[in-house]
Order: sequence, then C-alpha cells, then structure tokens
Amino acid sequence: MQSKIQRQKGIQMSDRHDTQDNLVAQAEKISATKFNVCKSLLLQGYNLIPSFGKKPLVEWKKYQTKRVKVSEVKAWMKNPWEQSPINWLLLTGHCPYSTAIGVAIVDADDEEAVAIVEKHCPHTPLTITTSRGKHFVYRMPKEHVACRGKTTIAGTTYNLDIKADGGYVVTPGSQHQSGHIYRSSQPWTQEVLQACPVYDPSWIPHETKESDLEGHGEYTDHNDALQLVEMPVHVRKLQAKQWLSWQKGAAVGGSSCSGYCLKLAIILLWEFGLPVDDAEELLYEWGQRADQLDENGNWYPWSDSEIRHKIKSAIAKSSKIGSRLDYDAWMYHRLEQSSIISYFEIDDVETAEQVATEHDKTKIHFFGIGDVVANAANQKEDWVVPNWLEFGSLGMLTGDPFSGKSCITAELTASICKWGKFGPYDVPRSPVLLIDMENKDRIIARRLERALEDDYDALRGRWSRVHLPEDVLPLDAGRIESLICHYKGQVGQQKPLVIIDTFRSAFDADEMDVASCKQLLYPLQRVAQRQDAAILILHHRPKSGAKYSGQTAIPGALDYLWMWDSDPEIRRAKLSLVGTRGDLQEPLEFELDEVTQRNIWVDATNDDQLESLVRGALKNGRLISQKELVAEIRNGWLGTPPGEKKTRGLVQTLVGPLLYRERDGHGWRYGLMA
Repeated sequence: MQSKIQRQKGIQMSDRHDTQDNLVAQAEKISATKFNVCKSLLLQGYNLIPSFGKKPLVEWKKYQTKRVKVSEVKAWMKNPWEQSPINWLLLTGHCPYSTAIGVAIVDADDEEAVAIVEKHCPHTPLTITTSRGKHFVYRMPKEHVACRGKTTIAGTTYNLDIKADGGYVVTPGSQHQSGHIYRSSQPWTQEVLQACPVYDPSWIPHETKESDLEGHGEYTDHNDALQLVEMPVHVRKLQAKQWLSWQKGAAVGGSSCSGYCLKLAIILLWEFGLPVDDAEELLYEWGQRADQLDENGNWYPWSDSEIRHKIKSAIAKSSKIGSRLDYDAWMYHRLEQSSIISYFEIDDVETAEQVATEHDKTKIHFFGIGDVVANAANQKEDWVVPNWLEFGSLGMLTGDPFSGKSCITAELTASICKWGKFGPYDVPRSPVLLIDMENKDRIIARRLERALEDDYDALRGRWSRVHLPEDVLPLDAGRIESLICHYKGQVGQQKPLVIIDTFRSAFDADEMDVASCKQLLYPLQRVAQRQDAAILILHHRPKSGAKYSGQTAIPGALDYLWMWDSDPEIRRAKLSLVGTRGDLQEPLEFELDEVTQRNIWVDATNDDQLESLVRGALKNGRLISQKELVAEIRNGWLGTPPGEKKTRGLVQTLVGPLLYRERDGHGWRYGLMA
C-alpha cells in the first residue's frame, strides 16, 4: 500500500508527464501549422528564408530577384545550424522571380501604432497578430515602395515600419522569443490576397527632414540612412559594381593607398547606399584584382581583415546617402524563374527540380493568328532610317578599311541632328552616342564639321562621345547597357542611336569563334530591345571581299546588316542593305563633293536627268568642250541645277561608261561612246 508521500509523488510525476506531453503536442501542432503555412506560401511562388528569431540564417539578399531552389529548401529544413526554433521569413515587395502577388506589410509594433494604421489605412482582410501589435497585409502597387523604419507624424515618432521592396517579415506559425505564435486572421491564399487593397504610400504621412536626406542630422547611423534610399538593394549593388570596375587598383601599404581604399569604402557604403555585407563583398573583389601591386610591381591583394577594417572605418564616416545612384538607369532585369511546386510531393531532389522545370513551361503562352495580328497592329514602327534601322534593334555597317565607314556614320549623325534627311528618307531628331575606340577627337571633329557644314551647334544637347579608360576595356553587353542608361539619363530618356566604332577595338569577342560571337551579340541585341536604342556597330570586311569578317553567328544576331563600297577613283560609294528582318531596299548611291568634302546622296532621278541632258547635247556625233557641255547641262536642268564645279564632277563620272574625251589643244572635247 502506497504512503501519502508516495501517492503525492506519483501525482506530481503524473502531472509532470502530462505537462511534458502537452508541451510536445503543442510543439508538434505549432510545427505542423508552420509547415503547412510555409508549404502554401512556397507553392504560391513566395521566397521564404530560414531564421532564428528574426535573424536570417542564410545570405538572403540574392533571393530578392532569384527563386529559392528546391534543394536549398530541403537543406535548410534539416537545420544545419542546430538552432531552435527555426522560423521562416517571407520576402516582401515585388516578386520578379515568380507570378506571386507582391505584398507590402505595414508593421505596427504596439497599440499606438495599430491605432495609427486603423485611422489612416483602409481595412484589409489579412492581418498577422505579433507579440505586441499587428502586421497589416496589402498588395504592392506597380511602382517601387521602399522599406521604412519608424514613422514620424506631427513631430511624434511611432513604432510603425513599412516592409516592402527589400524587406521581410516572419511568417504565420513562427514563434517569437517570448513564446508568442504569429497567427494570421485567415489562411494566406491568392483569393484573400486579391481582396487586400493596393498599398498607397500617401496613406500614412511621414515627415523627413532635409538633413536626413543628406545623410546627416538624425540619420548619421548607416542602417537608418539606408532606409531613406528607395532604389532596391540589388540595383544599387549593380550600379556600384559597374562603377567600381572603372576604378584603378592600388599597392598595399602606404598612407595614400590606405586612404584611397577608405575612400572607395565610403562611396560604396554611403554614396551608393549599400549594406555592409554587400559593400564588403564588392570591395574584397576589387582588392583581389590583378592591378593590386606592391612596390616592386608584384601582385599584392588586400586581405579579408584589411577590407573589413576599411569598411568598419568607413561606417564611422558619413557622406550624402545615395548621391551616386543613377535613378534614370533604374531598371529591373528579367531573371530566370524556377518553381518549387513539386517539392512537398517528391522526395528525390533531382526529380523534384526536373518536375519544377517542366511546371515552368506551363507559363508559356501560345497565341493564335488572331492574337498575333492584333499584337502586330499595336506594335508601331519606330525607325531611325525607314526600313534600314529601327529603334530597339542591332545593326552592323561593314566595309573595307579606310573606305569611309566612319564618314558615312558622321553623315548619318548630321542627318539626325540637323538635316532631317538621310538620302531620300526622313529621319527623326534623336540623341546620338558615339563609342569610338579608334579615332582621336580631332579626326571625329573634322568629319562632323564637314557633315554639318561647320554647324557644331546642331549637336549641342544631342550628341556625345564617351571616353573610357583602358582598364574598363574590352566592353561587353552589360557595360554597353550601363553607358546607354547613363546617357539616357542625361538626355531625358530619349531613344538614342548608339554608334560603336569598331567591333574589333571595342570588344574582345573572337569574330572567328561562333560561341564568342553569340555570347556578345545576342545579349547586345537584347540590350537594344530593353533600352529601345538603335545600336550600329562598324566592322571591317576581309580581303576576300565577303560581306563581313567572321562567323555566320554575326549576321544571325543582327537585325540589319549594311555594306559600304567606295571607289576613290570616281569618288563614288554605295550603301547597301544586305541583311534585314524586313524588306530589302535599293542601295543608296553617294558622291564625294570636292568642295564640302561631304558624301552627298545621288538621287537616281538626277542621274537619269544628267544622262538625258548629256545625250541631247552630244547627239549626232557632236564633240564639244567641257565648258560648253557643263553650260548646256545646267541650262537644261529641271529644278535648281548643280554648281559648275559640281557639274564638272558629274561629267567626269560619265567618262568611260557613257563618254569619251580627246585632246583639243590645251583642253578636252567630249563625245558619246559608240
């Protein structure tokens, strides 16, 4: 028979077991709820990141634009960090990696902040109860919405944050360190999300001081200053990386070298508005470049500890936050998408990823002829030169060395910026960007001076040449796009003509290697399409007389292929359209004007008129002097006749094909060929 003490111990042990069982059951229930919520969110296309509390356990910024892979999720669920409990963070803002509905979360962290939201914002059917307040879920608008820490209204600062592009929140089912479970008001489904209002930043007014925007005053702390930058982090990083690639290296050691590295760190952290880890990553890449040298000229890279020290020192400094960011060049790149829909149904990772890839194919749309015709009707032609070169296309001009390719592009520039006509075609006024890696400024200026007939003012605000340091060469599609973006920012986002002179001097692609040409030209074609720019590359022809030098991959990646043939003896040239995605056009004939030294388009109707007047003047075997022939041509000319010198030049072009000449004292007499 048990004693009272034994019975009491038994009761206590029973209670303890019951409590443990309840705790286990509760933990299992929480885990199951968290799993189901995460599964649902993943299947809808959202990116989830593992965390301990609210701290991410992986580098997460890359997943703002890249879909989380099946294999990554599976690895994370094994909890290699041995942390408990593992929570999951949902990346907020736009979802360029999937078709999921982007969300903006208004995070009210106490009752006072909740009251502010309920006063200023419309009701939303989806909220999440946090440990001290609520998350109010709204749909993202089309435009970018920056994250914001704290909100100041009428001089009072509230614990009210905005989590949108570049942010994250804990998912329902996650556990706060206090033990509170984050719970949503109802299941997170596409139907419920569609019922959520679209977030409008004007709902909740926020006071920002001018000194805050300059990175001083209250926001001397780097993390607070970053909240003022609206551009997404991945775009900032892209611009910073491009800029840093143009900066020279330095030898390790010495005060000037140390100060130079510190200056770069300050610019990355403050003027490009980069988080610490991103700035450190880029600066470390810079420090490993081949141009980091010691006093003897040997490679001497910067160490991890040296880079971290510079970043730490730069954090303590301050500069105008975001001052180097180019908002005109702000763009989102189309990135590869992947699906995670099959993960929870298939155990084998490789099979799951294969099924996920097949699932992505369902996003492909097939259009019937009616849809294609309707789309075609909405796609207006936007020509630089009608039927010869279009905005949003890639073209190439080929010709022999020293045949005048650069001169005819100078004529094209003058036509666009001043004359309004190129040959018989009307051309629009648009900015022109010249990327010339071969010619000195004085050569370029002389060509433009002739084409413009000394009117340089016609180019002001419409034409630029970009000078690039040697260490950024050779160029590639990414750098070309960056240059175009910067130039469009200067000219008010107008569609530009971009002339690259020449293929061999600007790029490192091997023209005889198919893969090398594809890797350059196809991305460059997409750059033209994305930027709505017309890109024209000058390229040499081989001695064999082929239309272009290199592999067939070159014309395969082009939208338009021009060929320039010139004959210096008769001062005539022909521009032919030998490849096009549209209709072939008749060649354009040009003649070098001896007075203006311009390539003047020769109207075919004028050729016919000239021949007719010459035949009339020399009929019946008549022989006359050059002066008499020129006079008869000019007198019989319909419309404004060419000048005497011009007419003499035209007569000389007919010697051989139509005319012969013979000596008559100190001059020549002309007659018709038999």
